Amino acid sequence: MSDDATSSPLPAPADPGLRLNPVSSTERITLIDALRSFAPVGRMALTNYLCQSIISVFVFYGWGLGLSARFRFGPFEWLWRSLTYMKPQPMRVA
Repeated sequence: MSDDATSSPLPAPADPGLRLNPVSSTERITLIDALRSFAPVGRMALTNYLCQSIISVFVFYGWGLGLSARFRFGPFEWLWRSLTYMKPQPMRVA
């Protein structure tokens, strides 16, 4: 085996890939662990979808909280319109 930097299994400290990489290997492990915490949600995707749909019906169709009967827009639509027109838009139904 030669002693040049290209044959080494570990990158040299002056390797441009190391200098330009903002995420260290320990941060990658932490990110992978954080993403693994979402695995149970993936195994219950149908249940999550159905529960979200049932709850949304009660919230947005006026059966439960009646938000769509009292407000013109959702909160993000209101924010978007207010930023677009550069003034607060009326949120409540007259």
